Amino acid sequence: EEMSAATGVDRERIKELESFGLVCSHGPESARYYDGDDYIILSIVKDLFRYGVEPRHLTMYKHFAEREAAFFETIVMPQLRQRNPDARRAATNALTELAKAIARDGEGATKLIQVDVRGAANRDDARRAARTIAGSSLVKAAVYGADPNWGRILCAAGYSGAQVDQEKADIIIGSVALMLAGDIQPLDRKLASAQLAGPEVKIVVDLHLGSGEATAWGCDLTEQYVDINAKYTT
Repeated sequence: EEMSAATGVDRERIKELESFGLVCSHGPESARYYDGDDYIILSIVKDLFRYGVEPRHLTMYKHFAEREAAFFETIVMPQLRQRNPDARRAATNALTELAKAIARDGEGATKLIQVDVRGAANRDDARRAARTIAGSSLVKAAVYGADPNWGRILCAAGYSGAQVDQEKADIIIGSVALMLAGDIQPLDRKLASAQLAGPEVKIVVDLHLGSGEATAWGCDLTEQYVDINAKYTT
């Protein structure tokens, strides 16, 4: 209750953070993840929530702490405790780059996919849609094959659980609009395919239903991914 009142982070979020060992609302101040009376870490985590960073994604910090306590205590923690907005922004940017690096390093990956969802009914819908599109095997395969397939993108948004009105949606790949307000645009296939040919691909979906925004990163799906996973057992 006290942490929630002091920071504006809802109680369920705090419980989730505690379950991952990132903050502690009780116990001695010497506890490894204790946030202190001013809740600096929790306040910064609140900022990260705005960018779609979930508590479970922050377990990397706990992982670092358990494996390399010195790294955590000398590099990560000072950044998290910074009151300087520039330093906090730098920490957020570092997390973003780490998320992108993880996606870029996927098994057999040749391309990084960035999915920006705008105009969702709310932030949760935006996050659902962005993650589902970025994780869709059919979208990933289309990106690998440089196939500007708007149908796969719209389909993934539709089954994500987010509110979607096909007649309002825009779908843009790179600089090429495939759909605007639900209308399929005349396609220059060569130009559209070129947007998918580079090492980084950007997909923008504007649902025009509200102000929710989110970004997700993923990678393409290649033959090498199948080859890697077909040749070992767990």
